Amino acid sequence: MILLGGALLGIQSDAVPRNLFSWWLTLFFGAFVLTSYTIAITRHPPIRPPLRSSGMESIPLENKEESTRDHRPGKIILSDPSLSEPYGVVRVGDKLVLVDANRSSGRGVVRVFSMVTQDALPSLAQGFRFPAGLALWSNERLLLVDNGGGGSLILLGAEGEEKRLSDPLDDPKDVAADVGRGRIFVADRGNNRVLVLDEDFVTIDSWAPPDDHFVPNGLALGHQGRLFVSDKAGARVWVFSREGKVEGSWGRSGRDMPEEMALPGGVAVDPWGRVYVADYARDSIHVFSREGDHIGLMGGEEANDPSFGRPRGLFYDAVSGRLLVTGGDRQLNVARVWSLPLWQLGSAE
Repeated sequence: MILLGGALLGIQSDAVPRNLFSWWLTLFFGAFVLTSYTIAITRHPPIRPPLRSSGMESIPLENKEESTRDHRPGKIILSDPSLSEPYGVVRVGDKLVLVDANRSSGRGVVRVFSMVTQDALPSLAQGFRFPAGLALWSNERLLLVDNGGGGSLILLGAEGEEKRLSDPLDDPKDVAADVGRGRIFVADRGNNRVLVLDEDFVTIDSWAPPDDHFVPNGLALGHQGRLFVSDKAGARVWVFSREGKVEGSWGRSGRDMPEEMALPGGVAVDPWGRVYVADYARDSIHVFSREGDHIGLMGGEEANDPSFGRPRGLFYDAVSGRLLVTGGDRQLNVARVWSLPLWQLGSAE
């Protein structure tokens, strides 16, 4: 290359005009630079920053779900001898709050237990006739329905009762809350409707399917504001849109086939849209896909407890990623709270 450069310089003075010499020199150095760069990047490719990614795009939906679920066997998380007839249940931080109807004494109570030690803590409120449904409200306050003596909706705070509504209700059994929209839904059984209230307990609307025998028994809010309502008389689950329009019903009455319901009660929805319905008379929990297909039953095997039975209240616990279930046979004085894994993929019947 040095010889070539010298030859070019020698040509400049004798044989080639100045302009032509400059053109050849520019072409030579341009080719030299391009060749050198090509060799360099071939041996040492440039490092580029990775594309922004959540790390989940190439993982199938099933694997996304499996990676976030707790598959450990079901277990009893509370079997306190003082429990009589647990219904509604929620988790508030490291505390388990549940309703104990205690109908034999007529002195219902809202009980509190430690999720860490299972020790009983001071009760939140007591003196109810037949407390049943329970839901979380804003600022860790709770909504409670008491269907004794006609029925009431009660707002409970740290100091006890803050507000009560009784007049338009008749035999309410459950309550659900859309905190973001300031909406409260009450399963008003005696009036065959779901009563819709605002945060001041003022009636906004009432929802009911075209069925004269509609007896709402359990409530749960799901994706896109849909409300799932178990129907005690019709033995099915009604699905309402965010605006209160009936979108359809799931299940049917019976005891023989898996999808048949005998006495549906508590309802819960998991993050993947599956709907769980407690069937007190069948000692089981029905599981529906988000499209409404019946995909299985859960019971003693999932609870890892042969005494599992009479499920009443259901609650999806976002902390543990599991389903909390209250139940037990009050005639046998066996009342418990179970923690169950969510429905597992590939378990459909």
